[in-house]
Amino acid sequence: MASNKGGNLSDPRVRILGQKMHRDPEHTFSFWRPLNWKPHETEGQYGIAYYPEEDPRTGFYVLVRDLSDGLDKDITEADLPDLYEGIVEGLKGLPECEVLAEAEINKESAIGFEFLLTFALDDERYKRRMRLLYEGQQHFIIYGQGTPPSEYDVFANIFDWMYLTFTFSDLLGKLDAMHPPIPSA
Repeated sequence: MASNKGGNLSDPRVRILGQKMHRDPEHTFSFWRPLNWKPHETEGQYGIAYYPEEDPRTGFYVLVRDLSDGLDKDITEADLPDLYEGIVEGLKGLPECEVLAEAEINKESAIGFEFLLTFALDDERYKRRMRLLYEGQQHFIIYGQGTPPSEYDVFANIFDWMYLTFTFSDLLGKLDAMHPPIPSA
């Protein structure tokens, strides 16, 4: 049985049957996603999720919150210690939360944190790799998660690929700007 840290590669669910770009010109981000994954708009906070099967609890999520109402400046590295303290305190509130790994991260001009964790919700166990990024006055929560935790392990490589293709720009908009309009006949 072939397997790696990202799950069983012989599992047919990890086959990417084409790819498509998710674009969000309003919040200025984009990323590539598997063509056969289903989209789902999030509830309660602006965002999008893509998941491989019928259960959206296993999937890739991007949540965005504009912090400009409560802030008069951009988030900087000087803010990271206080943010970290608040995030860790919040994670302690998750039932049966165990942080497996954590790191301070940068992506393009964004700064933040990454956590790999397990926790319980409604008698179900979850595993999640969560990246909390601050770009100016926007807060992005980007994560891949699975329930049960073995489902996270199956899709971990795809979640990481989606995150690695994530950018704080509209890639297709940039491509459109690079090509001159076609003259009319």
